[in-house]
Amino acid sequence: MGRHTSVDKELKQAIRWLESLPIVKKVILGFCEAARHKYSPGTLQYAQDARGGVNLKAYGGTGIMKVYVQTDDTTALLELLRKRNDE
Repeated sequence: MGRHTSVDKELKQAIRWLESLPIVKKVILGFCEAARHKYSPGTLQYAQDARGGVNLKAYGGTGIMKVYVQTDDTTALLELLRKRNDE
């Protein structure tokens, strides 16, 4: 993970979790937009399919960040996200 100083503490933990998965090849952080939301900080949600992976929305304490995850097995990644969010 690169040096991102503007990422919330909860989001850093979520990004580290993503990077620790063996099916994930690369995690690319997008821009963070200030917005209100109903999700707890650190929540990752599926946004859409992308070439070579998926786009996710990462919810922090101050807004929403777009995250691209490069993986070959998107169904397994989405299942792991679903289990993580249900906990």
